[in-house]
This record gives sequence, C-alpha cells and structure tokens, in this order.
Amino acid sequence: MGCSFATVTCTGGAMGDEGTLYFMITVDIDPEVEDAFNHWYDTKHMPETCACPGFVRGWRFRAEHDGEHPRYCAIYEVEHDRVLETPELNAIRGFAQFTERVRNLERHWFRTIFVHDPGA
Repeated sequence: MGCSFATVTCTGGAMGDEGTLYFMITVDIDPEVEDAFNHWYDTKHMPETCACPGFVRGWRFRAEHDGEHPRYCAIYEVEHDRVLETPELNAIRGFAQFTERVRNLERHWFRTIFVHDPGA
C-alpha cells in the first residue's frame, strides 16, 4: 500500500525527537465533497489549528488504500496533552460544513519512542 500526502508546516522541520507528543485524527469523507473538504482542511482548518496554543505543526496524509481504514490522516505535533482544551481550539473545532459528511472518525495520541535519521 502506498501513501500520498499533503503537508502544511506550521513552524518548519521534520517530525520531532524522541518524546515528542502527537495528536492524530483519521477520517473518511463523502466523495461528493472530497475536493472541497481537502481545500478547506489544507487552507483553513489546519493553519487555524496550528495557530492555536500548544500546536507546533501539522501534516496531512491520504492513503492509497483499499477502503479498509480511513482515507485521510492529520497528525499534529503538540506541546502537551491539554491542547484540545483551549478556547482558541474550541472556537474552530469540528468539521464545519462537512460535519455530516465525515465518517469513521478516530482520534489517537502518540509519543515518539525512537527516531532513525541516517542523515543526522
């Protein structure tokens, strides 16, 4: 299975060192609104989310998949696990006009345990 991706970088750089905390969200979106959803997510939602306190940067990925798992994945590098509680994020939280078209929503927290960087 391959993976294509779009990247929105909030502060630049590669994924963080060991111990870095990430918030991941995966979704499927109805095909009829997929292009509009991607435009909104890339140009509005992710930049606004990354501007909220505690968010460092974000990445988006689209699976080249067989439909077994959600097609879209957003990963945010965060400073702490309370980033979802800020008034700034609560003001923009959700999927706006796409809420009724989102399916298979999953949220996960991850912490880096090992980084292999042959170029370092």
